[in-house]
Amino acid sequence: MKRKGLILFLAITLTTVFMPAEAMQIYGASAINYNSSDALSYAKNHWNDGKGDCVAFVRKCVESGGIPRDNNRGYNYTAKQYKDYLVKKGYAVVYKLQTAVYYDDYYGIKADDNKGKIAAGDIILYRCNNKKCPKPDFHLSICNGAKGTAQGKYHGWMTCYAHNTAVNNKVACKIRCSKCGASKNSISLYAIHFKSSENGYSVYNGKVLGVRAKESSDKSITVSWKKLSTASGYKVYRATSKSGTYSYIASTTKTKYTDTVKIAGKKYYYKIKPYKKVNGLENLGKYSAVVFARSK
Repeated sequence: MKRKGLILFLAITLTTVFMPAEAMQIYGASAINYNSSDALSYAKNHWNDGKGDCVAFVRKCVESGGIPRDNNRGYNYTAKQYKDYLVKKGYAVVYKLQTAVYYDDYYGIKADDNKGKIAAGDIILYRCNNKKCPKPDFHLSICNGAKGTAQGKYHGWMTCYAHNTAVNNKVACKIRCSKCGASKNSISLYAIHFKSSENGYSVYNGKVLGVRAKESSDKSITVSWKKLSTASGYKVYRATSKSGTYSYIASTTKTKYTDTVKIAGKKYYYKIKPYKKVNGLENLGKYSAVVFARSK
């Protein structure tokens, strides 16, 4: 082996061996191995640390359970931004929860009313319905399941851990909006439900081949690919640069999608990810190769 080749080989080997665990985890990562017990153990031990805000606390909890961190982000998330990150990466889905009167005028989450939508280790999102609210997605907590506290209370009602509050391991109820002051009865609760094996999801390694992109008309690009026999359907993702952030734009059961873009003469980049439905759950496969086209 020539000297330059040997040096390059050693550099790649050493980089792989000593790469931080979190950096290795991001590549091709999923939520399939998410461990809710580890996430809730962190919540139980750190809810009153006084560090960060509700989003930072919940993020630390789920990262302890195995959800990958976005290492490209150097600043804090809002509740909406973190929800969007988890959904766009394919780690979670969002469900609106049915609530019921827990006591007085407090509305909580009964497990029997929300089967398949929320489980221990999921995130609870609090959304304000006031149209003038500056940040409708205003709060996050982490669900502790419906088994109750160590004292045996609250069976059948979802409890939660929240950041620096006195309601830890108590029933997760609607609360007053911290952004606009709207009453607790103006709040809706949502589950950010992880696509983990604990929640019934399974590994799917399907990958689409033969992906092509071409301009089809004014500000339209058509992306096509070969049919994958194991897939129930396909997700389409787009970015404005090859190494940029790929955002989910469409789901289809066909092998072609026409995308209407905003800017003529600009390059747009695409990836396709197949999914397979098992027991009604969408299990995502692998990204295809990147293709691009320039809009007319």
